[in-house]
Amino acid sequence: MATKLPYITKQIEIGKADLPKFKVLGNARDIRKGKVESLTELLESGGHFQTGYVVNVRGGKWRLIDGTHRHMAVTSYMTRQPEKKLWIEVHFYENLTDEQERETYTIWNQGTKQSTSDFLKQYWETLNIQRKINSDDSFPLKAKHKNNGTKIGLHTLFFPYLSRADIPYIGGFNGSALDFIGKLHTWNNGTNALSSDGTDAFNDMREFLKDYIWCFGAYHPKNSFWKPPVFYPVFRIWYENKSRFTLPDLRLKLKKLATGDGLRCVRFWESMGAPRGNCQKAIADYLQAINGGAQRSRMSITTSRSLVDRAGNRVRETIRIYGTQDAEIVTT
Repeated sequence: MATKLPYITKQIEIGKADLPKFKVLGNARDIRKGKVESLTELLESGGHFQTGYVVNVRGGKWRLIDGTHRHMAVTSYMTRQPEKKLWIEVHFYENLTDEQERETYTIWNQGTKQSTSDFLKQYWETLNIQRKINSDDSFPLKAKHKNNGTKIGLHTLFFPYLSRADIPYIGGFNGSALDFIGKLHTWNNGTNALSSDGTDAFNDMREFLKDYIWCFGAYHPKNSFWKPPVFYPVFRIWYENKSRFTLPDLRLKLKKLATGDGLRCVRFWESMGAPRGNCQKAIADYLQAINGGAQRSRMSITTSRSLVDRAGNRVRETIRIYGTQDAEIVTT
C-alpha cells in the first residue's frame, strides 16, 4: 500500500459558489443524517471542524476522499445561509488513480472508528466474490456492503465463514475491518477460496443458505434467525455436521431451533446483541435444543477450554460439545 503520496495542505475560504467544485464519490461511506445535522449545528453556532477535507484534484473536480459528512454539513449550512463563507482546511492530492484514492482513504482513517460496511463500500468494486454472488442466479441471496431489506451484508455472510474452523470457537471473525477486506481479496486470486485449506467459500455459503432458508425462512434483517448471535453459531453447527447427516436429517435437526425450546433459545440470544462472546455461549444452547436427550446421531462442534493441570500449568484441551453440560475431551 502506498503511504507517501504527496499532498499539499491549505486553509481556504469557501462560499456557496464553490460547492460544485467538490465531488462526492460513489464509494463514499453511507451518509448518517444525525451526523450531518450535528455538524451543521456546530457551524451555525460559530464552531469549526477539527479535521480537514482530503481531496483528489482530478478531471477538474475536487474528489472527496474523506470529509463527506463535513461537506454535506457545509452544503446544508450554506443552503440556509447562502451569504456566509467558511474557512476550511483541505489536504490536496493530484491525479490519484481510483486505487490510490482507496489507499489514501484507508491511510487517513487508520486509528479512527470506521465500520466494516464503510470499508466494504470503499473497496466494493475490487471484490470478485461480491461480483460472483450478485451475478450468479444459483446463489440464494444478493449481497451489499451492509444489510438492508433485500440484500445481505457481505460481512454477515463471511464473518462466520472465516471462523468456521477456529479452535476455540470464538463466535465470528477475529480481525479488523481491513483484515476482513484482505481476506475477501484472497478470493480474487482465482482459487475460489477465502483460505489456504482449499475450501470454496462461494459453494459452501450457497449450500448453507439453501438449507438455512428452508429451515428458517427468507432473509430479512429483522428476522430473528438472521441476527448474528443466531446466524453465526448455526453456520458453525451446519459446517461441522453437514457431512455427517443426510440432507433431510440435517435440515430437520436444525429446524428444531424454529419451535419449542429451540425458538426460546433463539429469542433470548438474538436480543443479546452481536458480540462474539454471545455467539460462544449461544452455540451450546442451540446444540442442547437440537439434541435434546438423544445419545446417538447428535450434532456437535469442536472447540477448546482452558484449565489448570495438576502441576499448576494452564493448558487447553480440545473438546467436542453436544449441549450446555455435555462435552467430551478430544485432546489435551
